[in-house]
Amino acid sequence: MITLPGMGSTLRDLDVFNENFLIAEEERTRLTRCFLQKDALEEPYKKYVVAYDPLEGIGYLVDKLKETAESLYEAPGNPPNILLSIDSLCFNYMCEDALKLLSRISAWTRRRNGLLLFLDKSSHPRVTVKLSSIAYVHLKLLRMHGCLMLFGVNPRTHLYALQTKKETLMPQLIPIV
Repeated sequence: MITLPGMGSTLRDLDVFNENFLIAEEERTRLTRCFLQKDALEEPYKKYVVAYDPLEGIGYLVDKLKETAESLYEAPGNPPNILLSIDSLCFNYMCEDALKLLSRISAWTRRRNGLLLFLDKSSHPRVTVKLSSIAYVHLKLLRMHGCLMLFGVNPRTHLYALQTKKETLMPQLIPIV
């Protein structure tokens, strides 16, 4: 898995996530890479952290993402899942540059039959509209009455409540009728 988390994410946030999902240090090093801004990190970096500097430009980040994806693809022979935060990209780069990055990474993922997830907080509505029109699947999460809800925008689905249990990491989808 390759992740580029939301704005302000730090190594501490990443460690909490990994601990909650019981991802061992050796698995993190072998199977994951997390892109974090250089100014949010202290050296030396952990092996699964890829530091990037937005001042180096969008081309540098695209090349680093593709290089990292190729190296993870070769290790187990499967394409990595790629999870990108739209708010991080649009905050650090011009929206048009962010769309170019998403287009290039999307093309790489399609060639490898991989999975690419965009996380969007709708902080950049113009980008959201463009992404939703090109996505094969567009899901929307929202909070209603203190409950996390999910529905499909494309393809259209019913509304579901997400329920989690401590015994299992997989949430249960409960249809709302």
